[in-house]
Amino acid sequence: VAKNFRNEGLSRKHNPEFTLLEFYMAYADYNDLMGLTEELFQFLAQEILGTTALEYQGRKIDLSPPWPRYSYYQALVEIGGVPADILKDDGRAQEYAASIETLWAGDRYKLLEQLFDDMVEPKLVQPTFIKDYPVQLSPLSKTKEDDKSLVERFELYVGGWELVNAYTELNDPQEQEERFREQVRKRDQGDL
Repeated sequence: VAKNFRNEGLSRKHNPEFTLLEFYMAYADYNDLMGLTEELFQFLAQEILGTTALEYQGRKIDLSPPWPRYSYYQALVEIGGVPADILKDDGRAQEYAASIETLWAGDRYKLLEQLFDDMVEPKLVQPTFIKDYPVQLSPLSKTKEDDKSLVERFELYVGGWELVNAYTELNDPQEQEERFREQVRKRDQGDL
């Protein structure tokens, strides 16, 4: 547990000064961490508030588990209303961005990230896990066994805010090196 200050750019959604809880657990993956997160939030609410129900900005929130779990792509489609055919097609993604007059720079993943922030995140009022992110958005996360294009990562959203970001640690040094090299290539092409 530590106090942190990160100067990674301005954002109304990320406080540069925050308290961090970081831990590693042998033989556990992101599914174990989601269960632990539910238990931790429920316990803390009960201890601090005497209940798992609270109100935030006029909205009632219930921290009682289990919480819904959506894959990243599933959330874009089902919660955000994003057409499924743009998720894996660069051309369709560009057409869609133009149709909704969204300005974006970068690849399809940058657009999906922007669409998620604009169209999904504000709707995540009740505790909700978003999991299975594209590998391009999570360079330090371990890939899923059954789909190497996705990683074992989740974020917890409550009240329209991201409160938790966690993942199964990437432990393959060769894969990690390649991902770092890919990040350097993108930076050299202008992606800061």
